Amino acid sequence: MIIEKDELIKKILNTSKKLNNIVSSTLGPQGKNVIINDNGKVISTKDGVTVAKNFALDDPAENTILKILKDVSINTEKMSGDGTTTATLLMHHLLQECYKYIIAGFDRKEIMKGIDEGYKIILEQLQQYTKQISSKEDIKNIAKVSANGDEEIGNIVSNAIDIIGKNGNIVIENNYNSQETKLILREGFRLESGYVSESFKTDENSNFIKYDNPLVLVCDYKLDNLDELLPLLEIVAREARPFIIISDTLGDKLLSAMVLNTVRGSMKITPIYLPKFGKEKRDLAKDLALYLNAALLSKEKDLKLKDVKLVHLGTCKTIEIHKNYSIFIEGNGKQEDIEKRIEVLKNEIKEEENIDECERISERISRLNSAVAIIQIGGSSELEINEKKFRLEDALLAVKASQEMGYIIGGGIVLYRISEEMKSIKMESENKLMGIKIIRNVILRPFIYLTNSCNINYQLVYEDIDKNGKDFGFDAFRNQVVDLQLCGIMEPVKISISALFNAISVVKQLLITENLIIK
Repeated sequence: MIIEKDELIKKILNTSKKLNNIVSSTLGPQGKNVIINDNGKVISTKDGVTVAKNFALDDPAENTILKILKDVSINTEKMSGDGTTTATLLMHHLLQECYKYIIAGFDRKEIMKGIDEGYKIILEQLQQYTKQISSKEDIKNIAKVSANGDEEIGNIVSNAIDIIGKNGNIVIENNYNSQETKLILREGFRLESGYVSESFKTDENSNFIKYDNPLVLVCDYKLDNLDELLPLLEIVAREARPFIIISDTLGDKLLSAMVLNTVRGSMKITPIYLPKFGKEKRDLAKDLALYLNAALLSKEKDLKLKDVKLVHLGTCKTIEIHKNYSIFIEGNGKQEDIEKRIEVLKNEIKEEENIDECERISERISRLNSAVAIIQIGGSSELEINEKKFRLEDALLAVKASQEMGYIIGGGIVLYRISEEMKSIKMESENKLMGIKIIRNVILRPFIYLTNSCNINYQLVYEDIDKNGKDFGFDAFRNQVVDLQLCGIMEPVKISISALFNAISVVKQLLITENLIIK
């Protein structure tokens, strides 16, 4: 099947409209949930990227285009953790506007240049509105807004970060035995390295891999001999427990075999590569082995891979493996041995004169001595718990994004104001100016959708906001114009930046496409 030019444009716009209709229905506090049946697993969510990932169309051409359109929400989630609904909305209207003017005869390349120019202007303007987190109250408000106004989530996230610090580790657990959502502290070990490939993810709706009671092999050198590993794989398979392999790297053949195992579902296995270099890497492996009560495979020691037995493997209560880091919770290591190692390291600091080396040793102590904040989500059903979990994950990611780049008061209203400010821009190229006009019109959309979801005319709302001053905006929880700073309505600036960036990226990819081939 070959689809060409005009017919392809119709297919793209039609597919975009269908995706936007279902995803944008979740936008804002008045947005609606979508129930998804994923092979018998039922979830109810307002999470834009989860809705997008599970959306499919019967038409093979539209479904092919849909896979490209889904990238806008998937990539936005990777960049900022939230804003996936906004990204889809921006992409849809950007496509509509661009094709409207291209069909009317405007030069598509010049339009794209104008859009790029407009994006740079928007970035500069966003910086003028950006503020930095300065209090626990800021964290609470950002988390609360991201969780659709849930006061409980706002409080629990701010308390967790207050206890463990900005760079601390927070883990989410389901608690089917209670209605209450609570915060507890446990000891944990963080490794600054995540899963090697997304192929090892067992749940495409989750951003990380989570296993309970895994068996862990710790090795500080490269593993590349599948035959030597096979006896150990047979031992682990008999135990029917997840298997984590920590090593320097893996040979291609060995890695391919593990991916194949995971795809087939024959074994839960995930490799993690050790970060750092040289002595730091070896020391990290020693500390992790101690924490997990594992024998360390090292070229400095006699134990060989072919001789490893069950007794040589470590374990922990839970492991979470994210894209860029992993957390081992409640390792099986003996507390007295860990305390002895910490004392030895403290004495090394006293004797060490090199400041950089002292910092590295201090980092080892912190890692061995660190805690993990665990948020246990309660609820009366799995559906309720999972829905709350989606919102809690969004809240944590929103806070992280705000810590990285700051926040803006409101969100949609800031883009609306920037659009108004861009009206005075002039350019020699009419086509390029049209590109700026397009993006200026498109960034109005989040605010328009937000007010429409509350059945209120956006122009009347903006007039009211404009009378009150720059700190005012629309509160979709209360359906009224309020002082956004006073009410704590804040959003990570990274959301607006990444949503717009990814929307433009996908649209540009489609604008230079004229044919679609389906075999």
